[in-house]
Amino acid sequence: MLSGLVTVVAGAILISSGTPSATVGRIGRTLPQRHHPHRQVMQIDETTYKSDNWAGYAVTGSKVTDVSGSWIVPQAACTATGPNTYSSFWVGIDGFGTSSTVEQIGIDVDCQAGKPTYYAWFEFYPNAACMISFPHPIAPGDHISAEVSAVSASSAKGTTVKGVAVATGATFTATLTDLSQQGEKFTTSTTVAKALQASAEWIAEAPCCTTTGTTSTVMRLTNFGTAFFGKDSTGVANTSYATINGKTGTLASFGTAVQQVVMVGQTNSSLIKAQPSSVSSTGTSFNVHFLNPGP
Repeated sequence: MLSGLVTVVAGAILISSGTPSATVGRIGRTLPQRHHPHRQVMQIDETTYKSDNWAGYAVTGSKVTDVSGSWIVPQAACTATGPNTYSSFWVGIDGFGTSSTVEQIGIDVDCQAGKPTYYAWFEFYPNAACMISFPHPIAPGDHISAEVSAVSASSAKGTTVKGVAVATGATFTATLTDLSQQGEKFTTSTTVAKALQASAEWIAEAPCCTTTGTTSTVMRLTNFGTAFFGKDSTGVANTSYATINGKTGTLASFGTAVQQVVMVGQTNSSLIKAQPSSVSSTGTSFNVHFLNPGP
């Protein structure tokens, strides 16, 4: 079990003496699977990408200071004799493009030993993911609200993203609330020295990785049916919003900075594993539909 805060300082992993601010939820065990940055397979056009581990939306920009999201926990379709499968649903900052960190919080919908498994977690990648323990377990149909915010960014240090200087280093606060379970809530904070604050994301993910020799393979994706993100489905106000370079708006309000990500096979880019819909007319909502476990 991991206690205290996890801090990344110049690439090193440190454990602070502080404790997380948890309204109800508590930090549980570390998880073997990782929630990696966007693993790009190809760029289709200026606003559409294929990835072998992400499906959903990212908004790029400088000085991302907040991202909020909500979704309904989907039902895992498991088979008694099938292999273990995994799917993660989260909001976060960083991880798209050249970013090497991801500050994120979300839930997993897995099939382990043929049985559906549901739980919450947070991860300040490249640190390990940590399970969040709630008095009432995460369950399919629960309405989840989550937010990641950043403060105390240092000055730009010669780092650029698409030619724009960006700050590196910030203190992040990640919060997740299960609105269907008496509003049970978890909050934790840490400092990530190499964070670029260059993107905000709303993602369904096939976590990583199994390794054979030098080959790293994303895990097989759980059949989650369709995952619904945003106010149209959850009824949560001010959701699927981001604050980027001082501007706060809905996911869709950022125009050409909005990037759609389609999840495809690791070795077969024609195999679609998970497909996001278009963003709704409210600018806040979309769904991700499972099609194939991959990898």
